[in-house]
Amino acid sequence: MIELFGLVWALGLPSVAALPFVSRALASYERSLCKSLLIIAIAFGTGIGLTSIAAFVALWINNGMPQHHGMIESVGLLLIFAVGMLLNRRRTLSTGTHIIESYCHIDERDQPSWRPYLTGAFVVTIALALATMIAMSDAAPNGRWDAWCIWNLRARFLFLGGDGWQRMFDQAINWSHPDYPLLLPMTIARGWHYAGTASTTIASGVSIAFALAGTFAVVGVVGILRSQTMGMLAGMLIIGSKYFIRHGAYQYADTPLALYFVLALGLVLLVVESKQQRIGVFLLLGMTCGHAAWTKNEGLLFAIFCSVLFGVVALRQIEAALRLRSYGAFALGVLPGIIITLFMKMLLAPRNDLMSSQDQFAQLTDIDRYAKIAAYLSRSTLSFGEGVIILSITLAGLLCVGRRRAWRTFGYGVMLIGAMAVTYFLVFLLTPHDLDWHLTTAATRLILQLFPCVVLVAMLLPRGPRQARLDAGESSNSA
Repeated sequence: MIELFGLVWALGLPSVAALPFVSRALASYERSLCKSLLIIAIAFGTGIGLTSIAAFVALWINNGMPQHHGMIESVGLLLIFAVGMLLNRRRTLSTGTHIIESYCHIDERDQPSWRPYLTGAFVVTIALALATMIAMSDAAPNGRWDAWCIWNLRARFLFLGGDGWQRMFDQAINWSHPDYPLLLPMTIARGWHYAGTASTTIASGVSIAFALAGTFAVVGVVGILRSQTMGMLAGMLIIGSKYFIRHGAYQYADTPLALYFVLALGLVLLVVESKQQRIGVFLLLGMTCGHAAWTKNEGLLFAIFCSVLFGVVALRQIEAALRLRSYGAFALGVLPGIIITLFMKMLLAPRNDLMSSQDQFAQLTDIDRYAKIAAYLSRSTLSFGEGVIILSITLAGLLCVGRRRAWRTFGYGVMLIGAMAVTYFLVFLLTPHDLDWHLTTAATRLILQLFPCVVLVAMLLPRGPRQARLDAGESSNSA
């Protein structure tokens, strides 16, 4: 029971503390199940990210986890929650409860008559996936290989290491990738700190929670910008994938990274489609990018690419008077994650193992190497999750029949996903490791990181009839 309490407190309290602020940032969207799921996903991701950063700072300053860190953190989070609720209440009293929407849903009459059945199927799919992940976690309570030798190992250094916690950066265990960021291990260590024991229940619970949050994020964004029906279809494609479910129980960092990827991309596309210009959205966007960097090395590259994409979107979508404030809010959100990641890498961690290749020119000019990587990645993508990526694109294509396509949304999403895909290709091209081994062990997990983003972009491709009419009306008025 104490282990369950530690899990709920470590994950639930930061999420609850973030809820009022996330709700306020998304206040211009009408209330719906999809909006609620998106708020939960963002609050979970940002709350966990910020508390992991704060816990690491406390650990470093104290040279070990402070004895009363749990109590201090709990009081601080409860105060933050109280302040957030007070600010929201004052705003409601001063402005009223009327919400001016910056976008339009598809008319309810355009929704299929079978949507209640789809809602039931969505709930059942979530329940079955959750039961499956719990059963797999019970069968393998310590997760799989990367959980043993990287993430949970580092969490044990953070929780049990005392003043010797920095030995996790020792070159003697260089096989454990000591340069990897610490969001996931720090979150697990926080849960252990609350429970008072290094429980496998907490480690598996953290992994499952990230998988569910990633699903809710896709449902939320698609549901807000298209319809609840399409949002639930997208969610079922995510959580119904066998490979995604497996990693929800494997305790790897790829599932948390996928959450931050899809949250950041989703928030950018909310700005693009709904012309949303609330400062809080830009702040949340920055946070999700920064927390991606604090989760895994790939996240640092994603944060750079997403920052560039946001800069382009801001120039095209945001009013000039608000543009500087939007950049400032984004920077305020992204900096904590970026700074703590660079601090760890420059002052504590050894050099990344991928930087040790001595024959990169030969690798760059090896045409057979290009062909081999391209062939393997193509096969892995087509077969991922029993073809779920192809199914997602096919379903999106069918939904496009008779409707206007959202090419701008699709283009922005493809640019970000494409930039990450090209980066992954270059990693394999320049890797100092055996290429066959590296492709076999890493390729599918890299696809998993981008999988929710692919489904998100695919399901946003078709526009609904009402949205098309609204766009036509705006065009005629401007003309």
